[in-house]
Amino acid sequence: QKALEIKLEAYGPSHTNVALTHQKIGEVFQHQEKHEEASSRFQQALDILEENPGENNPIAAMIYHSIATDLAQRGKQDVAADLLSKAVELQLKDSREDHPDLAKI
Repeated sequence: QKALEIKLEAYGPSHTNVALTHQKIGEVFQHQEKHEEASSRFQQALDILEENPGENNPIAAMIYHSIATDLAQRGKQDVAADLLSKAVELQLKDSREDHPDLAKI
């Protein structure tokens, strides 16, 4: 939470670094099995990316991957699979098919 406060002050609420911090906080909540809090943070991250620079980038792919993982942990594999496909699609728009970041998804 402190990191988010620092980044908000340094960059403002619509910066990509703020979105990444929300995503990382969401992952912490996810590991604690606080899925509603995780989902909220992931959505905040996506909302920021939609404002600036748009959702078609590798950061959005990483966030969709996090959301998919969270949904899969809650037994929603069908929705998770769709989001993983979207994550791969977004990552491919920014890199080659053999790019190492695709292995993370």
